[in-house]
Amino acid sequence: MGVGMPRRLYALGFMLIAYVLFAVFGNNKREEKNVPVGMKLLTKPPILRYVLYAGGCMMLIFAAVIIAVAFLYGAELAVVVVAGLIFSGIGGLFFLSGRYCYASHIFFGEERIVIGRFFDKPDILTWDEIGKAEIQKKRVKLWDKKGNKKIDAYADMVGFEEFQNLVRNKCKDLL
Repeated sequence: MGVGMPRRLYALGFMLIAYVLFAVFGNNKREEKNVPVGMKLLTKPPILRYVLYAGGCMMLIFAAVIIAVAFLYGAELAVVVVAGLIFSGIGGLFFLSGRYCYASHIFFGEERIVIGRFFDKPDILTWDEIGKAEIQKKRVKLWDKKGNKKIDAYADMVGFEEFQNLVRNKCKDLL
């Protein structure tokens, strides 16, 4: 087995876990169920979230393997506990990052915009509260009247074209 083969196997396992999670939990099914009536969804691609969840799963698997190997070779208990805590903590950070990707969705409609926040209540804006808008080919930025940036949407987001067209219609005088 060559030097690059373990890396390829790791990458294959990582992507396999990500795609299994994606296949099981679906393509934004949970977000689409929560969309308020008359509104549409603007969110990051779901595969990004599942890649982060897969990273968390891999770290938990690494923690289990490291703990098992350490016990088999008679390592001290403190070393085993510290290694397990480190890998479990890194896995937890991956899961939190995936949760952030889920929580940062945006619902938009003709009257208002609902911006999801991580561990916080959503921020609700009406179109009248928008103070500045900037539309580029692959990016849309919106600020409130106080000058705080509220939305930074990119072309790779699900629902971007609809959002961009709505911003063009609603913020004609701000462009």
